Amino acid sequence: MTSVLIPKSNLKVLGRVFRMHRIHKGYSIRGIARSENISHTVISDIENGKVYPNIDTLVSLFKHVGVELWADEEDLFAVYEDLNLLNETVYYREDDYAKNIYARLEEKHDKLFYSLLMVDYTLARCLYKSVYLQDYDNEQLNRLEHFYKHFSTEQKEKFNLIKGTNLFRVYKPQEAINYLKRNLELNGNQKAVAISLSYISESYKHLFHAYNAIDYGKQASEKHGANANLVRKIRSDAVVIDMLIDMERFEEAQQLLNSLTLTIDETELEMTPTRRYFDFLKPYMLFRQGKPKDAYDVLIKQEYKIPSYYFFKAEILLALKRHDEAADVLDKSLTYDFVQADFVYSRLNKLFYHYLKQEFNVGNYEDLIDELLEKPHFFEDFMVFRFACQIGIAFYEANKNYVKALEFAKKCMNISVLGFDANQTRL
Repeated sequence: MTSVLIPKSNLKVLGRVFRMHRIHKGYSIRGIARSENISHTVISDIENGKVYPNIDTLVSLFKHVGVELWADEEDLFAVYEDLNLLNETVYYREDDYAKNIYARLEEKHDKLFYSLLMVDYTLARCLYKSVYLQDYDNEQLNRLEHFYKHFSTEQKEKFNLIKGTNLFRVYKPQEAINYLKRNLELNGNQKAVAISLSYISESYKHLFHAYNAIDYGKQASEKHGANANLVRKIRSDAVVIDMLIDMERFEEAQQLLNSLTLTIDETELEMTPTRRYFDFLKPYMLFRQGKPKDAYDVLIKQEYKIPSYYFFKAEILLALKRHDEAADVLDKSLTYDFVQADFVYSRLNKLFYHYLKQEFNVGNYEDLIDELLEKPHFFEDFMVFRFACQIGIAFYEANKNYVKALEFAKKCMNISVLGFDANQTRL
């Protein structure tokens, strides 16, 4: 059971954890060695991860510094099964099942935190908090990273995935990519590889690297399909369609969109975020093809209380020269807390509203414009980014700041072409 239940890597990590407790409590290695009748060299090797310690020795050492180490393998076996089940349920988004498993684990938190499964339990806890509680605090993960070199391959994959997705969710796409790509090099658990590919694709989308986003999105779709995870496959395909539309590769985008529409209709999948994203692609395709009326007719059949919905609706109305209606849409959206709280849309909505009203003498417009481009990856898609650029230029020109208008246009161009020219060889 030991070889399955307890990766040897856990024992090395616990040796490092013991060292932290020993130093914190003020014990010397030689003092403990005399009391426990163990060579001080052995304790030093255990602390520095040079050997795989005996479980009984670990229990004895932890007890000496006042920590009860849960090491009953028979009792821990049920926990081990729950940890594996939690990973599976999160991947397939069996949410109720995942919550039940997590509740069982949390009942044993005090004992599990110092147990032979400490690493796996901490990783599972961070995973659950990230996915279900939107808790992206990396404090625990940062502490775990000190032990990364002692992890098993599976533990490294879990760590990279959680750290990478957390960084993505706090708008640090390049840092997210750096962690997620480690899993492609490890190439172990194919579900971990598939999710890593998905988030690499979405991170490149936020960095405006369209070719890379498409490349990794296609790889993710293929792997999720092989794992029979239709929801994640569709999400990856939707990112690919989004990027194809922005590159004006409409025929390819339409073919994939038709295929996805058929799949969703046949399976009658209920997918809140993914379905919403997919639903936006239809009017977005029409809008980018120069058919704002058709796009509007499709869009008004759906309504989602998210900033991008109201912004897109207002932009279509602007293209149809229905300025007052567009302003009303923005005015309505600004009453919602979720718009005010969003970095990009709260600022862009203000500029857009003044733009529609032809009010260009807004005192802080330069600060608002600078903030919009300070972190371009905050934009969800090229559509919003392009329009932010157009509005910024319009404000500068209206105020006769032509030099700044030119500088701003160049800055927009430099950001928007990232990944288009430099990565053409990827496809």
